[in-house]
Amino acid sequence: MSLFSLSFWFNLRPGLLSPATKTVFLAFLAVIAVCAVVFFILKKNPKNPQAKLWNSLYGFSLSNFIIGLALWFLNYELVPFLSARFWFLLWLISMIVWAGLIFKGLFCKLKRKEEAEKEKAFKKYLP
Repeated sequence: MSLFSLSFWFNLRPGLLSPATKTVFLAFLAVIAVCAVVFFILKKNPKNPQAKLWNSLYGFSLSNFIIGLALWFLNYELVPFLSARFWFLLWLISMIVWAGLIFKGLFCKLKRKEEAEKEKAFKKYLP
């Protein structure tokens, strides 16, 4: 089956993942789980100025780990509609959008901080 065919993505009974795909997918889930643990530890440090960022990344990684685990289980059990491949594609798109929003917020926060520092440096010379 071609990765770029509609029948691959919208087959409602796609069958099991290939062994290589399953290994890569489970390794990806393991990486997400490790990231969730690391972000959980980082967000618990009260002295950390980026605790909000770590909290966002923790929510991102934990949610996506649970969703990925559910998708893997539904594929393993061959549930007719819920094991379709387009769910993996929707999950990937949602991960990209969510990560983009997190990092956009981070860059906006850094930009505001930089502008505040410039304004503070400017105001110290005013009477």
